[in-house]
Amino acid sequence: MAGVHVDSACPPWPRRRRQVAADVRQSRRGRELSTRWPVPCPGTAIAGSLNGCLIWCRGVGRRDVGKARGELATASRIRDAAISRFAREGFGAGLRAIAADAGLIVHHFGSKDGLRRACDEQVLTVMREQKAKTLTAGTGTTLLAQLAEVEQYAPIVRYLLRSMQAGGELAATLIEHMIADAEEYLSTSESAGVIKPSREPAARARYLAYQATGSMVLWFTLHGADAAPDQFAALFRRYIDDLTLPALELFTEGLLVDRSMLDEYLMYVPDPPAAPGADTAAP
Repeated sequence: MAGVHVDSACPPWPRRRRQVAADVRQSRRGRELSTRWPVPCPGTAIAGSLNGCLIWCRGVGRRDVGKARGELATASRIRDAAISRFAREGFGAGLRAIAADAGLIVHHFGSKDGLRRACDEQVLTVMREQKAKTLTAGTGTTLLAQLAEVEQYAPIVRYLLRSMQAGGELAATLIEHMIADAEEYLSTSESAGVIKPSREPAARARYLAYQATGSMVLWFTLHGADAAPDQFAALFRRYIDDLTLPALELFTEGLLVDRSMLDEYLMYVPDPPAAPGADTAAP
């Protein structure tokens, strides 16, 4: 019977890898399906990918691979159900509960960590797309459109906050990916003339990511951790409404009346970074 397995880390297949790879590559099918990673067994094909993970379809020929691609939709349903369940209950939620939510079996991801990595990637994708849209367009219309739909992002935000509270390697990896994404879309926004350049773009991206997630984790711990899903969406709406004006004012008009504190700090710091756009060439 055909089955599907998602290899979330895409490692070389550990069991009988060399023998199997040699046998498969001797066949015509093996040559046609040769990839960076050895296929795990004869009659195995790549059906597609989900969030960068290879989807191996076992026991089917190449003509049947197209049918197996429908399993990608199944994996997406499981991932989305897991995001909602983890957001509500934290990462102690069991795989059986997630399977019940999705009406499916969760063997596609190999393990709970594999499923969580797929959830992390989806959360990052949504955040990256929405942040880039706002900061690249730089218009009030785009911002207001996103504010009008803020409740639909409540499960994504709650999942992120649960991850930050849980800590550990997966949370650390998630925040580092968030910072890397922030640096990328801030750079794009600089090029688009929407935001000002920075002396230290990477440090600025890290500060903004820490500031945003830290304030939300504090708010979540005090007010939203035990809320029902619909209550959390309403609380998240209130949080956004309360902070949007002061955040925009601070980012647009600044806080300090002059630059004396910055100048004195730059004099104090050894080898301070040059101002953005400054001509550092020797006279």
